[in-house]
Amino acid sequence: MLNSNPPFAEEIRRFFYEQFSEEGEAIALAGSQALGYATSRSDIDLVLLIKPSSGLSQSDMSFLTQLISGRRTEILILTPGTIEERFARTKAEKYNNLGYSDRRFIERISTAIPIVGEQRWNAILTSFDRDTYVAQMLRDNLTLASKSFDDLVGLYVDGDYINAVDAVRFLLQVELEALLCTFGDTGDRRRWLLRRAGLIKDLDPKVTSGFTEYNFNMINNKFSTNFEWIENAMRFHQYIQCQILIKKYHADIGNLICSDYNTHSSAFITPSLLFLDCVNETWYVKTAKESRVIDETSSFILMICHLGQNINNIAYYFSLISPALATSSDTIKFLSSRIDQLVDLGLLTKNAS
Repeated sequence: MLNSNPPFAEEIRRFFYEQFSEEGEAIALAGSQALGYATSRSDIDLVLLIKPSSGLSQSDMSFLTQLISGRRTEILILTPGTIEERFARTKAEKYNNLGYSDRRFIERISTAIPIVGEQRWNAILTSFDRDTYVAQMLRDNLTLASKSFDDLVGLYVDGDYINAVDAVRFLLQVELEALLCTFGDTGDRRRWLLRRAGLIKDLDPKVTSGFTEYNFNMINNKFSTNFEWIENAMRFHQYIQCQILIKKYHADIGNLICSDYNTHSSAFITPSLLFLDCVNETWYVKTAKESRVIDETSSFILMICHLGQNINNIAYYFSLISPALATSSDTIKFLSSRIDQLVDLGLLTKNAS
């Protein structure tokens, strides 16, 4: 989420014309200052686009350090060809298996705000496919979340609850990264997660409050045992996962379903340790006991039943994603049969609270 009113713009503009008017083509503000989550002590990050014929071209891909407005300022020097080549290569690879260097480069350049030479800067970035990049970053985060869930389950089953707590927190961080991707934020600085989340006006406030509770607060703040904390934290994990999957596969009804976060509904509810995954259009569900393939209907039921839903609510949500599925007696009968199957598999229980 780029800062619509970039700080230090006048100072940067003056600095460019005083120092690089002959050799530079453009200069852009990058990093936390451009993205809007800088602190009062954050450095200034700049990207200087230089003419290939300039003497500075020998310093391509190197950094200068200066002071602007009394702040340490790091300036990355780049020629247009360097950006174009790297963007073309990573685009051709569809942003798969990006290394740390490529990821940092893409984030720094693609989110920078041009202060001088905006037209030239934007022309250089035409080879960057942001939609494909965001989709791949979402897939990467979901893949990491799936692997992290497996690690967590192993610790949980072994009774190693102390390390399981750490695994839960890592899972929540990865899933918040994934959720931010659905809003277009692919930032690579995990330590700024909460500040980044705070900039997204359409993000459910329960996400930030829940993340604060389970990622930062002391366990004994509300819970008497690590086991109890894990059970509740994993219910919050399912809440985040629901938002991600609904936004990815059923974006038009996401806000309606995810706005009703409530673990105490007297209705059908999933186990606390449950993970949904879709790989190559095949849906999987993982629990503390097993993994199995399911269909899209079952995945949707499990997606929304982390909240606790009665049969009428489930039928209503189905009618939203498929108008042909009116909340008729036939629909209720079909869903009741499917819920019974999920109950028999241990994927749903009747929440008596």
